[in-house]
Amino acid sequence: MRQRAFAIRESGGVILWIVVAIALGAAAYYGYRGLLFYRQHVAPAVAEVSKVAGALAKYVPSYQLTRDPDQIARILDVALRIANLDHRLAVDKVKPDPAKPCVQ
Repeated sequence: MRQRAFAIRESGGVILWIVVAIALGAAAYYGYRGLLFYRQHVAPAVAEVSKVAGALAKYVPSYQLTRDPDQIARILDVALRIANLDHRLAVDKVKPDPAKPCVQ
């Protein structure tokens, strides 16, 4: 009986390596599937958001992007108030001539 228990332990080592190889193969397979999912579904959305953020930073460089929910709520509140005004905002300068060159 002792020899049989010893033989099971030796074969158990081989079985352990087989299980490890299967687990690594499964991890590689599902990792690759996750990468494909990311490239198809997530990366285009991130690229679109990056384009919008880049355009925003280009035209409004003095503002910083934020993820603070309170600050976003305040900004949206002000934007909605301006959008819902029954009159246009007052401008302190005359509208420049679009045909003239830009002078800073």
